Amino acid sequence: MTGKQQALEILADGVPHSHRELYSRLRANPNVISKLRKDGHFIHTWRAGGEWWYQLRYSPPSRPKPAPLANGTVPEVAPDQMSLEDVL
Repeated sequence: MTGKQQALEILADGVPHSHRELYSRLRANPNVISKLRKDGHFIHTWRAGGEWWYQLRYSPPSRPKPAPLANGTVPEVAPDQMSLEDVL
């Protein structure tokens, strides 16, 4: 499991988590929050009681990985976004 996956698993409950709690449970680089934000996740952050707090407010819908085509290649776009030229 990657650091981003670990962080999402912790934050998925939707409740606030302190910086101390989050990073004590992660085996990842502390910049994992910024990486999640770059992936489209909205993580509300604030400071209270001398601690930084993080709360997941939104995660983009996951897109299934496209299955390989008959020629064995994996398309760059999802099947519902493909044109006939992508398949031939």
